[in-house]
Amino acid sequence: MDNKTNNFSQKGSFNKKKQNSFANDLSNEMGKLPPQSIPLEEAILGALLLERKAFEDVVDILKADSFYKDAHQLIYQAMLELSAKGSPIDLLTVRTQLEKNGTLEIVGGAYALVRLTTEVSSSSNVVYHAHEVVERAIKRKMIGVASTVRQNAFEDTKDAFELLDETQSELFEITEDNVRKRTSDMASVYLNTLKDLEEKRKNKTGITGIQSGFTALDRITAGWQRSDLIILAARPGMGKAQPLDAKLLSQNGWKTMGEIKKNDFLAGSDGKFYQVKDVFPQGNKPIYKVTFEDNTSTECCEEHLWITFQQSENKLAVRSLQEIKNTLLTDAGKPNHYIPMIMPIQWEDKKLPLSSYLVGLFVTNENQTSFLANKEAFSFVNTTSEKMAETYEKLQHAFGNKMVNFSEEPFIPQEYLWASVRQRTELLNGMLAFSGRLDKDCKGKYKTDSSRLKNDFIFLIRSLGGMVWFKEKQNEKGENYFYLEFELPASLSDLETGRDTTTNNSLSPLFKYITKIDFIGNKEAACIKIDSSDSLYVTDDFILTHNTAFVLSALANAAVKYDHCVAIFSLEMSAEQLLTRMMSSEAEVESQKLRNGSIADHEWEQLVHRTTQLSASKIFIDDTPAITMLELRAKARRLKSQHNLDMIVIDYLQLMSGDAGKGGGNREQEIAGISRALKQLAKELDVPVMALSQLSRAVETRGGDKKPMLSDLRESGCLVAETQIVEAHTGKIFTIKELADREKQTPFYCLALGNDKKIRPYLMSKVFYSGIKQTYQLITRSGKSIKASANHPFLKLEGWTALENLKVGDRIGVPRSTHIETKNTLLSENELILLAHLLGDGCILPRQPYHYTSADRKNIEIVAKAAKELFNIDSKEVKQENWWHLYLKCPYHLTHGKKHPITSWYESLGIERVRSGSKRISEKVFQSTKKDICLFLHHLWATDGNISLVKSRNGRKDSAAIYYGSSSETLSLQVHSLLLRCGIFSVVRKSREMYNVWIEGTPNMIEFLKQIGSYGERGDIIPSLLTLLEEINPNTNVDTIPVEVWQNDIKNHKDKLGLSWRNVAAKVGISYSGSNMYSKSISREKLNRVAVALESEELDLLSNSDIFWDEITQIIPLEEEHVFDATVPEVHNFVANDIIVHNSIEQDADMVIFLYRPEYYEITQDEMGNPTQGTAEVIIAKNRHGSLETVTLQFVGKYTKFQDIDEGAFSAGNTGYDSGFPNANDNLSPIDDGFTTLPSKGNNMNPIDNDLKNNKSADFDNEPPF
Repeated sequence: MDNKTNNFSQKGSFNKKKQNSFANDLSNEMGKLPPQSIPLEEAILGALLLERKAFEDVVDILKADSFYKDAHQLIYQAMLELSAKGSPIDLLTVRTQLEKNGTLEIVGGAYALVRLTTEVSSSSNVVYHAHEVVERAIKRKMIGVASTVRQNAFEDTKDAFELLDETQSELFEITEDNVRKRTSDMASVYLNTLKDLEEKRKNKTGITGIQSGFTALDRITAGWQRSDLIILAARPGMGKAQPLDAKLLSQNGWKTMGEIKKNDFLAGSDGKFYQVKDVFPQGNKPIYKVTFEDNTSTECCEEHLWITFQQSENKLAVRSLQEIKNTLLTDAGKPNHYIPMIMPIQWEDKKLPLSSYLVGLFVTNENQTSFLANKEAFSFVNTTSEKMAETYEKLQHAFGNKMVNFSEEPFIPQEYLWASVRQRTELLNGMLAFSGRLDKDCKGKYKTDSSRLKNDFIFLIRSLGGMVWFKEKQNEKGENYFYLEFELPASLSDLETGRDTTTNNSLSPLFKYITKIDFIGNKEAACIKIDSSDSLYVTDDFILTHNTAFVLSALANAAVKYDHCVAIFSLEMSAEQLLTRMMSSEAEVESQKLRNGSIADHEWEQLVHRTTQLSASKIFIDDTPAITMLELRAKARRLKSQHNLDMIVIDYLQLMSGDAGKGGGNREQEIAGISRALKQLAKELDVPVMALSQLSRAVETRGGDKKPMLSDLRESGCLVAETQIVEAHTGKIFTIKELADREKQTPFYCLALGNDKKIRPYLMSKVFYSGIKQTYQLITRSGKSIKASANHPFLKLEGWTALENLKVGDRIGVPRSTHIETKNTLLSENELILLAHLLGDGCILPRQPYHYTSADRKNIEIVAKAAKELFNIDSKEVKQENWWHLYLKCPYHLTHGKKHPITSWYESLGIERVRSGSKRISEKVFQSTKKDICLFLHHLWATDGNISLVKSRNGRKDSAAIYYGSSSETLSLQVHSLLLRCGIFSVVRKSREMYNVWIEGTPNMIEFLKQIGSYGERGDIIPSLLTLLEEINPNTNVDTIPVEVWQNDIKNHKDKLGLSWRNVAAKVGISYSGSNMYSKSISREKLNRVAVALESEELDLLSNSDIFWDEITQIIPLEEEHVFDATVPEVHNFVANDIIVHNSIEQDADMVIFLYRPEYYEITQDEMGNPTQGTAEVIIAKNRHGSLETVTLQFVGKYTKFQDIDEGAFSAGNTGYDSGFPNANDNLSPIDDGFTTLPSKGNNMNPIDNDLKNNKSADFDNEPPF
């Protein structure tokens, strides 16, 4: 390994030298030397050696690499080091420093220093000479960049846009490195300071950054500060996911969610059709069936949003399905939530062959012939002068040339069902003329013996915004028919006229209760964003559900009011949509009117007058979808150089793409990388960068006021409360809940996987509560198990993968060993020995004599000895047929309040006196040294362990069987974990009611027998087994690297070297077998050979990693639970339950701001008792420069506008959702004038209930009889 590592490092050094020589190579090709002046360099160094003060004149001009000659660089570097220590610079001190650095001989010895002083007589021109040298150094760097670009441009594997970005960055770096601020004299500093103070004296605001235009917010932040990254986060107003087979109502009929495309039109709550702005695949999600009182149903995920009125709280709000599920019934057991029905669907008038009324009459009449002869029925037809024959022909055409005659089931032609409201109400009126009725309260009845007509009638009623129920009955003749009851919106009470409801905006819909929510399994799902004001759309059975600007107000204020240059990169909306929203906000004209063009004359004048300044403002909009950091940096640099850019806004962070070729992690890591890159961009351009971010769904599922907090910014998944994490330096085991519940989040060291793929201690900075989520249990072939949320990432060879994207058969990373470097001696040898034997073959139960049973005399003797030395117990042996009972009698008389010494000992160990199936190992064993753990296992194996010879068949060599058996699952998993502490990988298997911990693979067996073995007669076979096992060639198929390594890693390396698979096989020393060579997993030893052959350090690390690739055998859906997560800043992962899991990544932002609208959750009062309607809270949850506070602004919903509360008259009516729900809060008093500032709770963690089950053992007070 060392030799290979040296080879790799030498290769790296070679590449570095090669890169440094690019400038020389290019110059030589052109027949010129690189720009340089050796005499000037010698003159400068000579002057610095002669004149002490000369160094102070050039130190902020020159750097070591400004010198061309290597020796001159080393000499100047020595001077810099002397200056840093405060030492004088002269011949003697520089010589001494060079000797310390080991570079004196390289520069030419002491003589070279003396010679430098002879080349110059004065230091008077040293500054001029320094500038000349720097100019030549800049030119050399530019040649170097050009050389690098030239070489990389010829490389086919180099991405052109990445190369362009690197080139811009290097040139920008050269500029920044050489544009330095010089020291100013007192006079100039004084004048500049007076000028600055005069400006501040005129500017009473105290704002030093880019103004947001919100008074209170600017007072706290002093404006958006240059070089800061600001994260502005909120929950999106859109909804969540439905399965791909869910039906959505489009202009052209029903479409499944999987068929919906961007720019499709879907029905909204008012029956009109709205454009789909985007479709967002959500992957495989748990899906629930939601059933309503009229037996309609649809399916969605638990995060999906609904607008419901909750009876128990008398409150209208947007709620997630999970929240509705938790409060489905009232205390009286009645339905608790109801939703609005749709208004009649507004399809266009169709050109129909016959009137809808006539078709309604026809399909419900019992006999076609009598119908045609019925003058009363035909009175409608006769008024249009239609002849019977023509009518008959048109009826045939309308029904597709299938005259019913009731030999076939009657039905309604599709074109009549999908017609306008007027045409459908005429159709319904005709149907009710013979076979139904409609009362004045808009409730009616209808009957038919046709199943198909029944279904068409139901469709008709629901498309008109009604509800319908049906029953199957029998008439007097015993014939079956369908009896339907229905209710329509009040707007359709006059069916005779077929009144058009499109002009009546005051109409209210019907409502229906949610009666049942059932989990039906996992399905592929997606969510949509629809361009309707209330974010509602129509899904299965005409059910109304929910779909998926502060920054615009702040942006407009900065650009228009304060004349700053602002760039907005809009990944969500087009430039035109963005401008339309800004115009609505500035002119205070409803955005809906701007969309449909229904603008009154006075509004048009107002629009033109107020938005003229927008056209003149310095706002640059880039609406490139899924823009990469590479593109964004290039465009931002150009805007900075051309327009002196003041501020950048990104809308929004989650829609950005990472730079190409920099994958390897999951989406969360990519977002974290983008966040870091934005912070670097802010520093590079010296401008504030504001990135909008969507909060996690935890906000919707959390109880209380649903105020966002910092943990909501994190996108990673979560683990359940009992998940175990080991403290790396002590071996102490904590549950993740215990770590989260600590009053002070003191960092501690956990085990984690490093970038070198080794398991070692890393700092865990924070553990936190993440809400209540649906959880799943993941079980591996080795017996490891963990419970996590669907989005928690686990390590696959390809990178971090969310649990919801894993499947049975996938292989995930677990530690091959978990070495703990502790020196704790919490238990003596006698305690370890006695505990091991009692846990294995002891009977320590309340109200029963404590005893130990074994057929091995050595075991009986060692237990008796340990009990005597520890507790002065004189044990009593009782011989049985071929075993002994050893009774551990109390050494003193037991009285009230005095316990058996073993009882007190068990209590101090934190373990219970229970039967075999419930036994567990004391946590103090886990905090012991490796030597003590081996001693404990050595004696435990003497009880219920097995070490035996296995005679082989089929001519193979004999082998060994090594395992430990127990009826306690907990104890077996603990043994499995303790073996891992000793570097021994094992597998837990269940056989009937027993759990067996198997040691598999020859290397593991040998390691076990050497380190642990077994006490007593069971260990006598160990020497002969070791001799046997050491002669066996180990099975390399046990601990392998997944097959994906061939195509994901090895192929990339071979392609870079231009090798074929046949070439690779020859280099590795294996036979070439076509595609079969890379169709199977690869052993570590073979991968190591491949790494050497391909000179790949990456493959070398993988072949020698601490990762065992364990196969997933089960993924089991569980209930919702309290969940938690943690942050390990350096490597972003940790070991939990002996499985490598991902962690939560902290934001790189200087400031985190949450936008919170209480009204969205129907919260009508704030903490101070002030009404919240029409308000928004700006919560500063993180601020590196100042305090954490909350600012209250006015939100004018119809203009999507935020403003200071004292700007203009405040109307609470500007914002509410006109739902028509009873008991909705419509009349709230206006809020007090002036802005409100409250201490922020953005960093506070919501307390969780402490009623989680703690698995506390029963408190046994009863002692044994002796």
